[in-house]
Amino acid sequence: MLPLAPIILLIRLATRGTSTGSSSGSGFSATGRAVLWVFGVMSWVGCLLLTLAAIGDWSRERTWERVEIVAVFVSIDVVFGAGLFLAWPILRALARRGTPKLVYYLAHASLIFPLTGETYAGATLLAGIALAHRGRVTKKEVRWLESRLKREQRHLGTFGAAYALIEALKAKRADDKKRRLVALEHAQRARTLFGTLTYFSPRAIPPGVLRFAYEYLALDDARQAHWSAMLLAEKGQATTVVRALASWVREQAGEPAKPYEKRARRRLASPIVERLFSRPKESQPPSGAAEAHALLIRDYDALVRGRAVSPRSSLNVLMLLDTFLHPEYPDTLLPEDIRGDEALVASIHEEVALSLRDVFARTGVPLFALKNIGPVSARVYEALETSLLEEMQSALDRVNEHKKLAYRRDPFAEWLEVAYLRGLYRRIEYTLGPDALARVWKPFAYAYCNLGVLLSETWPRRRPLAFSVFRLLSVEAHRFQDQQQAQQQLHNMTVTSGVQ
Repeated sequence: MLPLAPIILLIRLATRGTSTGSSSGSGFSATGRAVLWVFGVMSWVGCLLLTLAAIGDWSRERTWERVEIVAVFVSIDVVFGAGLFLAWPILRALARRGTPKLVYYLAHASLIFPLTGETYAGATLLAGIALAHRGRVTKKEVRWLESRLKREQRHLGTFGAAYALIEALKAKRADDKKRRLVALEHAQRARTLFGTLTYFSPRAIPPGVLRFAYEYLALDDARQAHWSAMLLAEKGQATTVVRALASWVREQAGEPAKPYEKRARRRLASPIVERLFSRPKESQPPSGAAEAHALLIRDYDALVRGRAVSPRSSLNVLMLLDTFLHPEYPDTLLPEDIRGDEALVASIHEEVALSLRDVFARTGVPLFALKNIGPVSARVYEALETSLLEEMQSALDRVNEHKKLAYRRDPFAEWLEVAYLRGLYRRIEYTLGPDALARVWKPFAYAYCNLGVLLSETWPRRRPLAFSVFRLLSVEAHRFQDQQQAQQQLHNMTVTSGVQ
């Protein structure tokens, strides 16, 4: 009966992921590559048994010939086992050397991520990581990555990560060519796509890919000085870099760092991280009007050029504009002959506010945190409130119409739509505050749930992506104490938690 055991196991694995009787699916995807991986595992087990037999023979008769046989079997076990079970960490380390084609084909050879069946997406992700480490990515290479990813038939978490990384590479290419607005658009897409992965079911995304997503988000937050986001990743989801940054954030907040975060800092030994720890906790305000004016020019120029500016600096720009463009301020920038013309001064305030509206609509700024509202900041808040709420309403109308018509698109468009709506929802929260978010919660929950149902119940089903929709709604339902939504989303998450 023993020889039948591998066959029975293969049959069970092949039928669990394809059963239509359970909508939640399982953690194993019964694709041809996944089944081939299982055969590889069985072969590896067989090789282990032969190795044990060879060791037994050697223990009875210790000759050099038997030592050589044992060495050959052990080498095969180690190499074959590493390819089967440690493909991601090994290829991830190899990708740091900037060899995209090599890691791509090695990923196919190792049948990476067999439990979700995303070999093409995994190979594309690793190739993209290699290109990112190498730098100087060409348009031809980006198109090659896109063509490889289009071959993937399993649009789960690894697919989303590869798609997000391609957008990040496009952002870097555009930034290198000084096309700031195009770079910002691609960077926002990459961020929202990676953010969507943090709401995925663990069954539909490999742990290594999730840790990579959290690392990208943490580094992007660090670039924009959004330090509080460093603490979002749990211990098992945080890489060494994320843990080291989290230790600095805790120190700035007056909290003791976790022991594993301290160890990560020592292990990383990064000069960049150490410079963070050497920075003073409190920043010094401008000493006079001239220094404040220079600070305003520097940060305003960076904002309109699409460069990264910290939230605090963005708010400082608004406060300084309120001050320097007030006609009664002693060092006002307004010419003396127009200070008494209220209509002209108001038109200047309006023009300056409009110049910042589109910038802050793309990057976000916590306007609700302003303690004092001036003539410019008030107009920026009003313009952003109108712009963001209209954008949200337009997006929700499109989603409701798609649900009504059962309109489906390709996986790239649907991934982007899910990520875009979640990103827009968070931008409203970040910019206008919790009160504004409460006003859009009901229509957002209705339309976003419609999108999740469309993805879950209409062919081709993308239930792992739908799970991320329902999980966000579940979190927000508890936040707003919406018991009906919370119960509904808990049921929806149960239905869509698998990989099918």
